[in-house]
Amino acid sequence: MIGLSSLSSREREVAMLYAKGQTSKEIADKLRIPPTTVRNHVATIYRKLEISNKTELVNLSSEASKANLESGARSMGGNIAVAEAATSSLDRALAAAQAQQRATNDVLRVISHSPGDLDAILDVILDYALQLSHSQLGIVWVYADDGFIATGLKNVPEAFQEYLQAETLAPGPKTGLGRMARQHRIIHIHDVRSEEAYREGDPLRKATAELGGARSFLAIPMIHQANLIGAFTIYRQEVKPFTEDELNLLQAFSDQAAIALTITRLIEDRTRLLEKLENQKS
Repeated sequence: MIGLSSLSSREREVAMLYAKGQTSKEIADKLRIPPTTVRNHVATIYRKLEISNKTELVNLSSEASKANLESGARSMGGNIAVAEAATSSLDRALAAAQAQQRATNDVLRVISHSPGDLDAILDVILDYALQLSHSQLGIVWVYADDGFIATGLKNVPEAFQEYLQAETLAPGPKTGLGRMARQHRIIHIHDVRSEEAYREGDPLRKATAELGGARSFLAIPMIHQANLIGAFTIYRQEVKPFTEDELNLLQAFSDQAAIALTITRLIEDRTRLLEKLENQKS
């Protein structure tokens, strides 16, 4: 494979950000260019570097960064401590990117093995969301016009499960889920008991805190073509806010999960249509 020196300065900038797990939109916002331009740069980068996937780009970027660090350390008279710290950061970024890639691959594998099996897809999505955030408790939601349906739960206390699955939920505007649905972005709450929604007695927030035992909380949207199609919420039963790396990793994974969920729905629709046509023939 060819080194990053074959890229223009802007292409190298896009390559490093993309290798770190940032989405096309995030890169576009950072560099103040259209998302389509970012995608064109990525296509050119793949062609110039003679690579075909993100994992190869991550490996190349890691090697280039380490080489620069080693060269810089020598020129600065062996400032090893700085180089080691930066290398450690790169190693973490590489591990995170690889974890996100494995998660996406496994979701796609489930789709290929169990086409149209929504429960199986949601189960894998939630499993990996919990792994990537180093958490134990979570919920996958499917979004419809009239609210959210809790379709997958992991390690959620039984009383909270019963509350969530009793009916379709229309979350209040001050809850994490409600704000996420309105703003189409990750909502990170350091402590659910410290917010106004809890003090005012919002039903979902009270149930989340008291039945679910939640303290630190995330609501992550799954968006496809600007439409909210679902979400996963993750929480910890202690006040332990999520890190910036965890948020970035979950954002990247949620983009892939949204595509997977959309594919599954299309397969379901096609299956129902074929069944309807078969019934009409008989």
